[in-house]
Amino acid sequence: MDKVITSITLSGREIPIERKMLAISNLKFYADNPRVYSLVHNDGDDEPDQDRIQHALEKMEHVKQLIQAIRENGGLTDPLLVRGSDKAVLEGNSRLAAYNVLARRDPLKWSNVKCDVVTDNLENEDVTTLLSSYHIIGRKSWNPFEQAGMFWRWHKEGTPLNVILKRVEGMGISSKLINKWIEVYSFMVEQHDTTPNRWSHYDELLKNRDIKKVDGENAKFIKTVAKQIKNGEIKRAVDVRTKVTKIAKARGRALKNFVDEGKSLDQCYEVAVAGGATHVLYQKIHKFREVIGAPETRLEFQDMPPRIAEKCKFELDKIQNYILRLLKQLK
Repeated sequence: MDKVITSITLSGREIPIERKMLAISNLKFYADNPRVYSLVHNDGDDEPDQDRIQHALEKMEHVKQLIQAIRENGGLTDPLLVRGSDKAVLEGNSRLAAYNVLARRDPLKWSNVKCDVVTDNLENEDVTTLLSSYHIIGRKSWNPFEQAGMFWRWHKEGTPLNVILKRVEGMGISSKLINKWIEVYSFMVEQHDTTPNRWSHYDELLKNRDIKKVDGENAKFIKTVAKQIKNGEIKRAVDVRTKVTKIAKARGRALKNFVDEGKSLDQCYEVAVAGGATHVLYQKIHKFREVIGAPETRLEFQDMPPRIAEKCKFELDKIQNYILRLLKQLK
């Protein structure tokens, strides 16, 4: 095909690009692309080689679908975006992986691929802005895991929050959401588990108030849940939201079985249900007991004005009578 000279707009500048066919063998994955980075950097430190990136990408379902689509179409609809200085594919790494698979099968037919080559020198900040515009608000959005990986990396590199916010200005992303995603991604890195399809599991785990409350009392609880997520015992994020939460609310034997005795999630959930953790009235009574028994409640009574203290005594006397009646009924 003949060369086509055009441009892309970036931060108010027109960046010249040249559309042409390039040999697949000359192109390389852009290892700092957030999708690639989050997929192959298990601990966030090692630099993956090209073969490792290819192997990881071609196992992904959307890449398998791309292989079929490219084959049927006879080539790419959207060209790869390539940095001219080093032939790194800034945008289109999944398509490059798919093309590599096709080239292995039929080198003559798939040896060259359509590319938009950036002819100007791009600073790292330019690349960051470009990819953010493509994938945070653009037509090929990264999923939350991939976006979180990008924010986590910027944070790890020491980028201040106000600079991160500036990069994503106008994209509807708040500082609260960025901090939340960094927290979840950091936790996944600590667990040595940056498996993309487990993002929602860890997200549910860290945002659940009932789970956090129990972890404050028993530091082994979240670690146990994270271990079961990592080894695949907890297969669905909804099980974190429902079953793990029920165990957290039940405490007692269900919690002990889960944390100390290594029993399965389903076994402990059954114990929690049998103990009444899912019963609305039980939950209200349990909450009331926690309030009445809390140390801060006793401290508050010590400094209470006499008039309010008298009212509280009246209410507690009434409650005591009701409790005695209910206990007699339960017997």
